[in-house]
Amino acid sequence: MKVGEYLRVPYLVTAQSVERPDGSWARHVEHPELPDCTAEAESIVDALTQLETKRIETVVSLLKSGRTPPMRPYLLGDVQARQRVRRAGLAEKIEPLWDTDASSMRVG
Repeated sequence: MKVGEYLRVPYLVTAQSVERPDGSWARHVEHPELPDCTAEAESIVDALTQLETKRIETVVSLLKSGRTPPMRPYLLGDVQARQRVRRAGLAEKIEPLWDTDASSMRVG
């Protein structure tokens, strides 16, 4: 499979409001299917934006370590997935990898 196909997987998102030690509240979001793929911010929009960046980085990191990210029987469209990469500010880093065979990503 190509790297771009793994980046098209629509992972489950969970969200909850959590109280911080100082008494303020934050929105905590995560992709429970991916290791350590969480984000927290005051606004849900900011938390989800951070989570999207973390998802992309986590999937690429898993591939580089030789592990296969969880898959689904359906994928997001190619254009939609590429737009998510651009919005996350990772286009320069990820676009060159998009059509790379994921098995060739392994480092070490």
